[in-house]
Amino acid sequence: DCFVLQRLDYSRLPARTHQAAGPSPAGRAREHSSSDALVAAVDRPGVASERDVLAWWRAGLAALGCVVALAASAPAPDQLRLSAPAHAEVVLNNEEKQTVSLFEQNTPGVVFITSEVYQISNAQRMEILAVPKGSGSGWVYDSDGHIITNFHVIQGANALVVRFIDGTQVAARVVGADPNTDVAVLQVDLPKQKSLLWPLKR
Repeated sequence: DCFVLQRLDYSRLPARTHQAAGPSPAGRAREHSSSDALVAAVDRPGVASERDVLAWWRAGLAALGCVVALAASAPAPDQLRLSAPAHAEVVLNNEEKQTVSLFEQNTPGVVFITSEVYQISNAQRMEILAVPKGSGSGWVYDSDGHIITNFHVIQGANALVVRFIDGTQVAARVVGADPNTDVAVLQVDLPKQKSLLWPLKR
């Protein structure tokens, strides 16, 4: 670290004269004049001598040299960058590969099921709306349109909607349910869209 100390030179300030006897009126006038000069010399920085100016210049240059030296010794921005860790190659065993393959093969057979209930929106006009009640997932069991899902997904529903992987939505109905095992079987009718019925593979 660099520190610059500047010592004030008081030797150049006008000295006050002391008299043994009481000063005469002329002496008092000179004393007041000397005191005023001393105050002016301290309060006005513009009256500094050439030696003071050079001293301040030297102090400023020394401080600037310290700043430049510290900046030069600082590490470059490129040196502060941390190199990204190398990604290790993931190697799957046979069981994991089979799981990934099974998932890829059966993803088209997974469906999204929304259960709806009917609510009267206008009693005078007898307007009824289908309001979503719950949702869950299911999977295509066979090419006849049977969908397997959980019983709690369809419990208490007045209407069911099955959405396939491509976004197609089809109404479904319950053809079987077992609350004890939480299993339900739905039926969808897709006579012209058999390709959406992608049965789950083993």
